[in-house]
Amino acid sequence: MALVLILQFIPSKPACSQVADSVRLEPIEVEASRLPIEWIRQPINITMIDSAAMRVSGHQNLGEMLQFHSTVFIRQYGSGGLSSVSSRGFGARHTQLVWNGFVMNHPMLGQLDYNLFPGSMVGNVRVASGNSSASYGSGAVGGSILMDSPKNVNQSSIQFHQGRWGRFGTAISTGLKKGNSRVGVSLYGAQATNNFPYFDSIRQRERNRRNNQFQQQHAQITAGHSSHNFNYDTALWIGSSTHFVPGPVTTSNPQARQDDQTLHWSHQAGYETSFGFFQIDALYSSYNLDYFDPQNRIESLSSSKRRDIRFTYREDLTDWFQLASGLETGFHTIDTNNYDSKKHRNITSVWTQGDVRPLPFLSVFPSFRLDRYSDFGNAFTTTIGVNIQTPLNWLSFRMQGATNYSAPTLNDLFWSPGGNPDLRAEKSQSLEAGISLFYSQQPFSLRFATTAYRIWFDDGIQWLPGSSGIWSPVNINKIDSRGIETELNLRYRIWDIEVRANSAIAITEATQPLDVTQSETQQTFQLPYVPKWTLKATGEIRYKPIFSSISWESASSRFTTADHSSPIDPLDGFSVMNLQIGAQIAFGHIHGHFSYTLHNLTNRDYQVVAWYPMPPRYHSLQVSFTINHKK
Repeated sequence: MALVLILQFIPSKPACSQVADSVRLEPIEVEASRLPIEWIRQPINITMIDSAAMRVSGHQNLGEMLQFHSTVFIRQYGSGGLSSVSSRGFGARHTQLVWNGFVMNHPMLGQLDYNLFPGSMVGNVRVASGNSSASYGSGAVGGSILMDSPKNVNQSSIQFHQGRWGRFGTAISTGLKKGNSRVGVSLYGAQATNNFPYFDSIRQRERNRRNNQFQQQHAQITAGHSSHNFNYDTALWIGSSTHFVPGPVTTSNPQARQDDQTLHWSHQAGYETSFGFFQIDALYSSYNLDYFDPQNRIESLSSSKRRDIRFTYREDLTDWFQLASGLETGFHTIDTNNYDSKKHRNITSVWTQGDVRPLPFLSVFPSFRLDRYSDFGNAFTTTIGVNIQTPLNWLSFRMQGATNYSAPTLNDLFWSPGGNPDLRAEKSQSLEAGISLFYSQQPFSLRFATTAYRIWFDDGIQWLPGSSGIWSPVNINKIDSRGIETELNLRYRIWDIEVRANSAIAITEATQPLDVTQSETQQTFQLPYVPKWTLKATGEIRYKPIFSSISWESASSRFTTADHSSPIDPLDGFSVMNLQIGAQIAFGHIHGHFSYTLHNLTNRDYQVVAWYPMPPRYHSLQVSFTINHKK
């Protein structure tokens, strides 16, 4: 039985001196693959989230950013508990989290806790639900979430966040740039008791959440140098956290605790020559996790170390053909008392990606990747994407076909007892098509994207009990996922009034066949905790320095079991709103931000995951000051 291992990390960024777009509308180049391609010319839709704007909007971590500003669904195990991502019906182990070009999913579980990425320590975020394994390897069945280490330049900031139930956080950052070189430092600390009240439907009375407190400390140093044809960037991130894990409200006298210690150090060096662009990337990562549950006599200790290096070559072969190729190698080591010995995973990869424009309005994106794992074998993936720009330059049609895979986690292979070293990689094929629209004409700008997709997933890994009572994983799951994702982002300014509105709708049918009658006839069931629809919307109005915004997330009912047989199935749908008011004021080189937020405005009693209550209505106050350094 897998433990609830709550994970870690990542980069930092200072508070902005002014409010940026909550969702970027500029046609900037983004990298869902290894090639820089404009948003309107991508073969898939990419949601671009400005994390600096998200922080001043009151979102304290990556999970909250994605909850209100993307089509992915965030599964929250109560306030302060595990927060994982679900994209296109698939779980967190099937969605890549990419930092500075490296997939950071933990090798033991294949997933991460998004609550542990503070908003002040995260660079700009791109959500590429249609990204494939041909870009970054294992785990992209549901797509990728990409983050960069932020660059703090010529400003210093301090931010305070205070909320109910002992919530308190502080972020401090500073950055300097002189000539072609820069350096930045960011610090973050947060804590909460989280003993909020909830209604206990079992005991039919109000109670307080217990053993739900946490503490976090993070520090990051970034540095870089650039010249005419050379650039270098490095980021060193250190994190420490203590989370008490209360489990579901059906647990009596919870006492579990988890301690995390992380270190991640990335390097990127690029050199432009007349023959093309050469880049070398390297990552060193270590993660120590201690999980204690004295009530159930569980003590899990693990130490993970990782060393990756990648070489990339990119060249414009002609005016209409750009090619990028690379060679990667990675070494993972896990030392844990959950395995019978220290385990190693070595991965060697070769890949190539193209940007071909045979006609001015037609772009074709072929990709190929071969990964070799030391513990289970090879995985070969391909992708072909197409983008057709209409005579209206702001409108394009796109489509993509891809193969994807997810490698067995080390827990799947080596957990003692029950691990299965003969597991195969999970695999899938996907097709998607859609339209992208970007229009900007002062005082109005609009971005719209809609995508229809279908994913056929096979050899899914599922843990089942054996004849001896020991659970073990096998390759038996088949999933058919299809749906529609739509995003609309607009901005309008007239005189001193600015209005912004963003919305995201996801309709998801993710089903698997099950034999529930002990016969040869199978029925199909919606996957557990996959809502058939979600709707998210954010509206903001500004008048000079004063602003007000409201964020809304609504999700349909979810089933808690694979065969929908639980007495509580289906779990009720929910709608939750946050209201914020505030002001931003400038005093010369100093910019101040003040905001007050009412979370769960309607005081909704709801659960995203069964028996993990979310907090009732509560308030928070955020104050920040940013000093722009004089030249």
